[in-house]
Amino acid sequence: MNFKKNSWCWVLLFALAACHEEKVETVAPAPVFYPVSVTRTASYSPDTLRTEYTYNQANQITKETIFKNGSLQNVNLFAYTPDGKLAEKSYFNEKNEQKEKDVISYQPAQNTFRLDHAYVNAGVATPHHFRIHETNAAGEVIKWTDFAQPTGNLLNTRTYQYSASGYVFSPFYGNQNQHLNSSQIMLDARNTPLKNTQINLVPYAGNELKHEIIDPSGQNISAYSQAITYNEAGYPLEIIQTHQDGVVKTEKYTYREK
Repeated sequence: MNFKKNSWCWVLLFALAACHEEKVETVAPAPVFYPVSVTRTASYSPDTLRTEYTYNQANQITKETIFKNGSLQNVNLFAYTPDGKLAEKSYFNEKNEQKEKDVISYQPAQNTFRLDHAYVNAGVATPHHFRIHETNAAGEVIKWTDFAQPTGNLLNTRTYQYSASGYVFSPFYGNQNQHLNSSQIMLDARNTPLKNTQINLVPYAGNELKHEIIDPSGQNISAYSQAITYNEAGYPLEIIQTHQDGVVKTEKYTYREK
């Protein structure tokens, strides 16, 4: 065989063999988890609170059942719009009596949504206040304002400023638009327990690592930090919240995978 004449054939054969042996690596999708329960304790109380979540076939939370020391305390029911947004939350006591109700309506063209809160007595709802949420282009809530019902008088306002570093600055104002305090929050940029649900109307892009409340002059009012243990997918399994006054609160989560 004339090697020089056939050298390009050999090169081509080796290249084809290399292509044939090359393995295409596929990236597995990140696992999606939904909370099944959360157990809460606090150092100042012997009580244990346990919340259990019930889902429908669309993986939406439809019921939140809360137990105190093993006894039923509250049940909250959730309903959704056809496109999957939270539309209603109803609060019931341990006797299955409805006590409160939230109704949420959306105005996407104005980048706003509204929550109407009412107290319920013997099946009769009495409006208490409504809250207007304003969102940015990313869908993040940047401001909410509470108004009394039926007067429409201003009650209070909170704004949110987000940064790419996971810092959230959130001033709070009173009914005369006076600055009362501000929250300074650091997030971990990891999955929150309720990330894949719609029941939290002001979700953060991560779990809180530190939360400090300061007065208008910048002086500390209160603060807490959180130590978090995560599962393999980055969802919190345990959150230990330590306050500057020594109070310690603990949350322990269980999940199911989608």
